[in-house]
Amino acid sequence: MTAHPNLPPEIAKHYFQSIVGPTGPHQRREKAATGGGQTLDSRIVADWYSGQTIGARGMVCVDYTGALLWDAIGFAKPRGVPDTEAGRWAVAPF
Repeated sequence: MTAHPNLPPEIAKHYFQSIVGPTGPHQRREKAATGGGQTLDSRIVADWYSGQTIGARGMVCVDYTGALLWDAIGFAKPRGVPDTEAGRWAVAPF
């Protein structure tokens, strides 16, 4: 689903359940196509970026510091996680 080599199965399961939802993948696609709910692509991006998803009882933090987008963009880090390259901000871009 994500091609992330180190994605723990329990975290992948949370993301997948958010995408599929309780109605199943086919009904979810039909609902999104008719404008009856958040589109599938925006749900995937929101989950991937934030490390959070929507569960049966509301917002669930799946893995904020391990959110998949931190690896995808490479230059950003989640707040509160120390930068391994101190002073990197002072180096001119190349």
